[in-house]
Amino acid sequence: MLHRVAIAISAISITSAMFLVGSSRNHHLDEFATWSNTGLDTLASIWLIENYISPGVNVALHPIGSEFNAEVVFGTENSSIRRTGEQTMFSMLLEKYQVDAEEAFALDKTISIIEIAPWAKMPTNNSLALEQSLRSLIERKDPISQIDCVKALFDEFASTAVSGGQISSSDDFTKVVLSQPSCQSDEHRPPSATPSTFPIDEVLRQISEHKQVIFIDVRESDEFAERRIPGALNIPLRKINSKTAEQLIGADLVIPYCVKDFRAYEAARKLRSVDVFNVGTLNPFGLAGWIANDLPTAGKSRMTDRLGTSLLYECAISNCSSHSTDH
Repeated sequence: MLHRVAIAISAISITSAMFLVGSSRNHHLDEFATWSNTGLDTLASIWLIENYISPGVNVALHPIGSEFNAEVVFGTENSSIRRTGEQTMFSMLLEKYQVDAEEAFALDKTISIIEIAPWAKMPTNNSLALEQSLRSLIERKDPISQIDCVKALFDEFASTAVSGGQISSSDDFTKVVLSQPSCQSDEHRPPSATPSTFPIDEVLRQISEHKQVIFIDVRESDEFAERRIPGALNIPLRKINSKTAEQLIGADLVIPYCVKDFRAYEAARKLRSVDVFNVGTLNPFGLAGWIANDLPTAGKSRMTDRLGTSLLYECAISNCSSHSTDH
């Protein structure tokens, strides 16, 4: 009898332990917080946390550059969970919290194609659709105040990817997302809130005419050091303010950029808020678009900024770029 009781107690203990391990894997009640921005990696990480890591807990969003306390901070300057040139925050969170969900894996793969050295990877129909749909949504709505609409975008994309579907039309996919109940708000961005975009050929034309064109790399210092547009200033998004904007006085054109310009879009809006109005993003988007046009880059194991700016001017006066197209 005692032997049976002992076996029963052991079985209960093992079952309880298994339950605790399983529960801790995908249901953390930690307080998560980050800086509020429209970056693909940040928005997708919010979706991952609120859907799979800590369901029922909303990520706290704070102004970019502000200091705050939380149990888990991600995407800030001193956070251990922040994107690098080799890994997205989304991927780090996926690994740290051992999320085991096909939808999350599918989104992780696609975000990496878009955000991590996209010039070394072939885009897919799905990655192009996700990128374009998020841009369209950001142009229409404030994704932070309407985060549920953004999450609906990721829900729809993940569901399609897991089922093996291929998104043939970005426009049609965007319409499906915008038809979701969580995207039915009447709140829309005014056209004036959308920064201008400048075709690369137009940027090169201004350079060839000796206009003062200033490129601002809004990525972190490690990404900037690895590869950048020659002569670019490194001003991370969180450091853009009226003080840092003083070095842009007199510029004919200011071009903030990142990998695919999700962060640069936010930077352009922030620069306009501190009275830098001759500002816009690249078309094709970001450093990826620049490299796709075979334009010079500087950085580690690459040419110096001095040589790069010289080659860039020669390129500008000879109109060496290929024709710009939307990516």
